[in-house]
Amino acid sequence: MARALARAAPWTALGALVFALFFGWAWSRLEVDTDPLGILPSKHPFRLATDEIGARLGGTETFELLLEPPAPPLTQLRLLELQAKLLGLAGIAGPAGVPRRAEDGSALISMLLAPSGTTAREGLFASAEVLARELGWSDAHATGLAVRIARDSGALARGEAWGMLASLLTLLPCAVILRSVRLTLVGLLANALPCFLLHGGLALAGRPLSVASAMIGSVILGLVVDDAIFFLHGYRAQNGARSARLTVARTIGDRAQAMTVTTLVLALGFLTSLAGKLATTREFGVLASGSIVAAWVANLFLVPSFLLLGRRMRVGAAVRGRRVSRASV
Repeated sequence: MARALARAAPWTALGALVFALFFGWAWSRLEVDTDPLGILPSKHPFRLATDEIGARLGGTETFELLLEPPAPPLTQLRLLELQAKLLGLAGIAGPAGVPRRAEDGSALISMLLAPSGTTAREGLFASAEVLARELGWSDAHATGLAVRIARDSGALARGEAWGMLASLLTLLPCAVILRSVRLTLVGLLANALPCFLLHGGLALAGRPLSVASAMIGSVILGLVVDDAIFFLHGYRAQNGARSARLTVARTIGDRAQAMTVTTLVLALGFLTSLAGKLATTREFGVLASGSIVAAWVANLFLVPSFLLLGRRMRVGAAVRGRRVSRASV
């Protein structure tokens, strides 16, 4: 196996680069969206009842636009004008009551929301706040449970990249254990590829990044970096062998079985979520299992290939350096 990996190392590295570029491009087109009601099965009683009420009323959720003082002149007319303009926004099913004013000069407009995902609603709430400012309220805020869910879901999903980066950076202290920055970087590069596969695959499949799938990257990376550390530590321990190929062969023989067993246990464990009824639970299990298997492939095939290619490049550079020094003499 080590001999085959050594021969294919340049092509493996090139394939990994093409893979990362393609799925990275797809990742850049990934949309962020969460449908809280969509996590329930289509025949769930609560979902059926909510859909029936929504079909009759146009929606089941509301949001409020809080308008802080000072208010513009002709406040009541401005409130009615603002309500009329809000009705023209996509995602608004209708008014949820008459505009209300408080003694301190603040006002509140309640609107009924049409069913939609969190990304569309984030844009809707931002547009509502802009309309209020255009009509003279300098301090306008969309409030309510629907607003909080939409904005928190979007922030969580978009901040997921920082969570994955933090998980990858857990490999950095291994530079002390492995006594090699080079080996640590190899582990980082190989374990980043499953992230590209996960997010690029979601985009290519037309699936949005939801709150559930946003947690997979950092959670799974935190699990699979163990295999990278395990393999690289074994490689470091075998580094006294006569050749890089022999070092890789001994490391694979010593570590591959344990890595395969842990991968099977983790992947099958997450697949048990298929027995659940919630769509997000099933989706999380499938994506997590796929990411774990992809990380196993990266740690057992890409890491050795990168190590062999790096050794070949260093040997080639040393040979060229000796030739140049001899020619100069």
